[in-house]
Amino acid sequence: MAFISGMALFCGAANASAFRAPTAPWVVGPIAAAGTGGTTYCSMKNAYAGGRTLVFARDNQGNNSIAVNFDRNLFRRNHRYGVTARAGHATRRFVALAATPRILVMETGVDTAFYGAVAAGHAVSFAVGRARYGFDLDASVSDGLEALGQCAEALQNGSGFPPATIPLVGHPNRHLSISVAKSGARMKALPLSNRDKMEAQIASQVLRMTSPDQGVGSPAAAPVEAVSEQPVALKHVVAPVQQPVSAVAGVAVTPPAPVASAAIPAAPQPVAKAVPEQSEPAAPAPVAAADNAYLTNLLETAHIASAAQIKASADNGTLHWASDGLFGSAQRLAMPSGASMKAMADSYLRKTAALCTGEYAKNMGGTERIGNAEVLKADITCVSGKSNAAAAVLFVAGQGKFSVITQEGTVDQLTVAMSDRDLIVSAMSGAAKD
Repeated sequence: MAFISGMALFCGAANASAFRAPTAPWVVGPIAAAGTGGTTYCSMKNAYAGGRTLVFARDNQGNNSIAVNFDRNLFRRNHRYGVTARAGHATRRFVALAATPRILVMETGVDTAFYGAVAAGHAVSFAVGRARYGFDLDASVSDGLEALGQCAEALQNGSGFPPATIPLVGHPNRHLSISVAKSGARMKALPLSNRDKMEAQIASQVLRMTSPDQGVGSPAAAPVEAVSEQPVALKHVVAPVQQPVSAVAGVAVTPPAPVASAAIPAAPQPVAKAVPEQSEPAAPAPVAAADNAYLTNLLETAHIASAAQIKASADNGTLHWASDGLFGSAQRLAMPSGASMKAMADSYLRKTAALCTGEYAKNMGGTERIGNAEVLKADITCVSGKSNAAAAVLFVAGQGKFSVITQEGTVDQLTVAMSDRDLIVSAMSGAAKD
C-alpha cells in the first residue's frame, strides 16, 4: 500500500558511525545462578565503546534474554520499560526490567527470526523513550550464538561447558546459527517464579563488566517513563511488525524524554461511535463485565497496558488507555445472530471513513484462525491539511463474541501501532497453545 510504504517509518537511515563498536572478543560461558529452582544460564557478553555492555543469555530450557548497560542513569530500579529492538529487518517490542539505573534486562522468548537477524551480523539497536542505542555486530556474533546454544544444551544435559572466547571477525555473516534454530523450535517460556532470579543474575554479569562506581556519578538524564510499577509476566514470543525496515535507526544524541501519555487528537473514533444503521448488521448486545475482563487480561498479557491504565467508559463499557504515545480502545460484544466477522468489520470501517474529513485510506488483510477464534487486521489513515491520524485495527470473532481493538495515533506512528497489534495477536496465539 503506497501510503504505508512511502512513509518515513523511523527517525532516519542508519548511521554506522553512531553505533558503538565492541572492544573485545565475545565471552560465552555458564552463569552461576544459585536459588533459581534448578534453572541454570549461559551468557554471551561483550563490552562496547563508551561504557556500554551487551549480554545475550539463555537458560537450560532454551529461553532467551538480552541485557543492555547504557552509559548513563536513565531508569528507576525495578520498574518496567517498553523497548523496541531492531536487527536488520526484524523489529520487536519487549518489556524490560530496570535492574539498575543503567541496566535493562528483557526476556526475548523463542524468536528464531530475530536471533537469525542478529546472527547474520546486523547491527542491533534498542529504542527507549525517544532515544536509540546502537551496537555494531559482525560475523563473530553468529559463532557466539552457536556457542551460547551449545552451552545451554550442555546445561540441559547436565554436563559442563568450559568458557569460550569468540574473536571479532569484522565482516557480515548471512548464515543463521543452526543451534539457535533448533533450540528455538522446542523450548517453552521461563516460569515467572524463576524470572526475577534470572534477571538479577544476568544483571550481575553486566555489573561485573563495568566500573565499580556503576550508577554513581554518571551523566544525569530525565528518567524514562516506566511501563508499570509492578512486575509483569513475560510469557509470549513477540511477533514481527508487518512493515520491514530497510535500515536500523541511528543513536539519538540526547537522553530519552518521558513518553507522552496524552491521547492523540484527531484519531479515528473507537468502535463505540460506529453504531450500525438499519442496512448494517444488527447491533451487538451490551458489553458484559466478563468481556472487559477478557480484554484487560489480553492487553496485560501482550504488555500493551496494565489494568491500572485501562479505563471503561461509563456509557457503553468501551475500554480506553494511553500508552507509548498511542490511544487505544477495545470492545467485546455478543455477535448478532447470522452476522459474519467480515460484515461487522466492513461496517466499522465504513463508519470510520465517514468520520474522516480528509483523505481516507484503508488496507485490510485476510482472515486468520487462532485457536477457536478468527482475526482480521486493518490499517486506516485520515490525512487532512496539517493534521493526520492513523489506526491499526484488530477484529476478533469466536465463541459468539465480536471484538474490535484499535491502536490510534499519527500516520508516523502507524508502524508502532501495528507492532502493538501484533503483540496482541502473539498473546492470543500463546493462549491458544496453553
